[in-house]
Amino acid sequence: MNSFRTESDLDYLQVESEPPNRLVIIGELDRDTVPVLQEALAGLFDLTRKDCGAELDLSGLTFVDAAGVRCLMRCQLAAEQAGTTLTFLRPTSRVSQVLAMLGVKDLLNVR
Repeated sequence: MNSFRTESDLDYLQVESEPPNRLVIIGELDRDTVPVLQEALAGLFDLTRKDCGAELDLSGLTFVDAAGVRCLMRCQLAAEQAGTTLTFLRPTSRVSQVLAMLGVKDLLNVR
């Protein structure tokens, strides 16, 4: 299992890779931690079978701001450009509320 992480006084994000095509996000996704997720996703779509798609497990995501939401939307676009799908799994109620308030929940493939 690969793990990508950052820690600072205020921000913490860990992304763990679960074979074959799932990333588990733990912590906060904001402008300071977006690069951690981007690094973790860098090769995921190349390794993903087109017919299986990829998954981001959001059940450990405790905070997301506008930069984090923008990152999630860009991740979905990158998957589409790679010819595959990206599914966002089990967002917390707080994350679901933010996505809904910003009007993007229906634009993302959330389960």
